[in-house]
Amino acid sequence: MGKFLILWCTNSAAPFPKESKEYKKFMEHIWMSIDKRMKSGLLKDYGFFLESKAGYALAEGTSEQVFKYVSMFAPYWTSTVHEIISYEKGKEILSQAMTGAIECAEAAAKKHPSI
Repeated sequence: MGKFLILWCTNSAAPFPKESKEYKKFMEHIWMSIDKRMKSGLLKDYGFFLESKAGYALAEGTSEQVFKYVSMFAPYWTSTVHEIISYEKGKEILSQAMTGAIECAEAAAKKHPSI
């Protein structure tokens, strides 16, 4: 199971309802969908940025679940999704990569000392 940061933004070209009552009804339907994903555990947090047309969500699940979730809101909102690797795991991976690079450089220097 992965962790994901979803940055969302309102698509100003989307066909939002023009009349206030219809827009409110539309948004209540959207909020109900978000609430459902919060209760299911897919969304761990959801928030708005101060300009009110963008925000974020933190999700835990599979990439397929997150893809399905963000796709539900097209064309009204666009999303950028970043998979998160924990600090400990990232540190482990980077350390292994640096060790591998050092080993490769040392092996190359032994084979070709003039380089």
